[in-house]
Amino acid sequence: MPVIMPSKQGFKENPDGSFSITEKRVEYGKITGTQISGLLGVNPWQTPFSTCVRMMRLFSEDISDKPAVHAGSVIESKILDYLGAVHGDDIFQKREGDHETWASDFEDEIFGGHIDGLMPDGSIVEIKTSSRPKDWVGGVPVYYHMQASLYAHFFKTNNIVFGVGFTDAKTLADPDSFVPNEDNTVRINVNVMDGFEDMMAEAEKIYRNTVLKGVTPIPDMLNPIDAEICGYLKAQLWNEDEARKEADRAGAIAKDLDAMKKMQTDLEKSKQRLSLYLDFNNSVEIVGDSATARKSTFTRTSVDTNQLRKDGLYDLYVKEKEYNVLKINRK
Repeated sequence: MPVIMPSKQGFKENPDGSFSITEKRVEYGKITGTQISGLLGVNPWQTPFSTCVRMMRLFSEDISDKPAVHAGSVIESKILDYLGAVHGDDIFQKREGDHETWASDFEDEIFGGHIDGLMPDGSIVEIKTSSRPKDWVGGVPVYYHMQASLYAHFFKTNNIVFGVGFTDAKTLADPDSFVPNEDNTVRINVNVMDGFEDMMAEAEKIYRNTVLKGVTPIPDMLNPIDAEICGYLKAQLWNEDEARKEADRAGAIAKDLDAMKKMQTDLEKSKQRLSLYLDFNNSVEIVGDSATARKSTFTRTSVDTNQLRKDGLYDLYVKEKEYNVLKINRK
C-alpha cells in the first residue's frame, strides 16, 4: 500500500465538499501529459478532482517502493535502446529526486512534462510497461495517446512512437532479466490526436478555474477514487475528538484482525492434521460434505542470504529504508 504524504498546503473544506487553499506554501504543478486526461475525465485511474488535488500539492503518494515502478524504470531504458531512440536523460538535465521538482522539458506557463526519448527523425518516444495486454488490443489507450500528443505538440512534431513492454511476475521481480524482443515488446506508430489543441484549451480552462484559483472541483463521493482521497484530506482537518473516534475505530479493527488471526492459526492446525492423514494413508484427497482437502506439491525458489553474506555479496544488494509504524494499543 502506498504511503500517503501530508498535504503541502494549508487548506480547508468547503460546504459543497470541495477544498480551498488557505495558505500557499509551495507552487502548484502544471498540466503534464499524465494529468491532461484526468482533467478531461477520460482516464479510468484519475478524476478531475484527484488530478487537481495532486497539482495543487494537497495530495501525494510515495509509490517508489512499488515493484511496477522500479521495473518500469529499468525496462524503459532497455526498450529505448531496442527502438534505437535517444534517451530523455541524455537530452535534458539528469532527473533525480522528487518528481515534482523536475524542470519541464519545454517552456510553457500552463503545461509541462518530461519525454522518455526521441527518435533520430524527431518523433516523440513514449515507453510503457504493462501486465495487461488486453488494454492495448484496440491500440494506444486514449489517456496515453493524450500524454504523448501533449509532448509532440510542444516538440513540434506530428509523429509519436510508443514502445510497450509486456511484463509478468518474473520481470516485475527481476526487471534486469527483461530482454526486449518481438514477443514481449511492440512498437506502435501514431500521430497527434485529431482536435488535440481543443482538448488542451479545455484542460487549460479547467485548470485556470480550479487550480490557479486555489479551489478543487467538487468530488464525486460515489467514485471510490474521490471518496478515498477526501478521507485522507479530511483526516488532516480533524479536531481532537474526531481523532479519538478514529483511534477507537482502529482499535476495533485490530481486535477483529486478532480474532481472524486465531482463526487462521486454527485453520493451519486443521490443515496439518489433514496432511498427516493423507500422508499416512498414501492419499492426496479427502472429500467432506462441504469441502475437499487436496494435497499438491510445488517447487519454490528462494535466496540464501547467509551464503550471500559468506560470499561478500549481501551488502552490495541489500537496501535499507526508514519507515514509521503506528501501533494501536487497546484498553
